[in-house]
Amino acid sequence: ARGEAEVAVLAGWVKFAQKKPATGAVRFYTPVAQLVAEDATAVLRVGGGAVEIFIESGAAKFSELGKRGAAVATRAVRGGEFISLSGDQPPVVSARPPGQFVTAMPRHFKDNLPTRIERFKDKDPELKRDHEAAYAEVETWLKASAPVRKNFVKRFQSRAHDAEFRKGLVANLREHPEWDPVLYPEKYRPKPKLEKHQQRSSP
Repeated sequence: ARGEAEVAVLAGWVKFAQKKPATGAVRFYTPVAQLVAEDATAVLRVGGGAVEIFIESGAAKFSELGKRGAAVATRAVRGGEFISLSGDQPPVVSARPPGQFVTAMPRHFKDNLPTRIERFKDKDPELKRDHEAAYAEVETWLKASAPVRKNFVKRFQSRAHDAEFRKGLVANLREHPEWDPVLYPEKYRPKPKLEKHQQRSSP
């Protein structure tokens, strides 16, 4: 609805280049923060309850996540700056990325991203079904922040009929309460209306 591309990253490294006049912005969801960029090249590292972002060029908007997964405390991060967020500590912005970040960065991330959209834009990949997802395989995603998991009930609802998948959902319901109506639909059915009996007294 916002005209944005949305990417969820729970762990790992990402490098992206978003250039105007691209259609809309790109929004990255991580477990602890969000990054929105319309014209920027950046590298992200996510994991262990932390996020580190180096803006190579351009500018982006960085937001911490509140308790319910909503973005709060938005700030601008500009080319050359490095921002990190870990645990309950406030974000730290520095003028350049630390040496340990640069050393750990995948070597090819130090190069400019090649443009390959022309090679793939007219191709429609054929997806092949491998197996039905087990709860353990998608558990981390089902427990992600609300914006990330918002469509997972619809996607995996049929798996709630599987005994093992359902067992995992029930055991971790506090982490993804939106599954409650699927697991216990009787709680959400309309309550029967009480019939009102009118008694007529003889004159």
